[in-house]
Amino acid sequence: MYYTDDVKRSGSAVMLRDAKTGAEVALPASEVLQISSEDFQKNTAK
Repeated sequence: MYYTDDVKRSGSAVMLRDAKTGAEVALPASEVLQISSEDFQKNTAK
């Protein structure tokens, strides 16, 4: 599972920067779900 505040799409691929690790991620076909700000903060705390 990845957390990000910016998702880019290219065809069916999804590209993002993981908020927890800072890694650039490209996924071939994925489902993107919106979560609450509170859940984002809780799951990306370092």
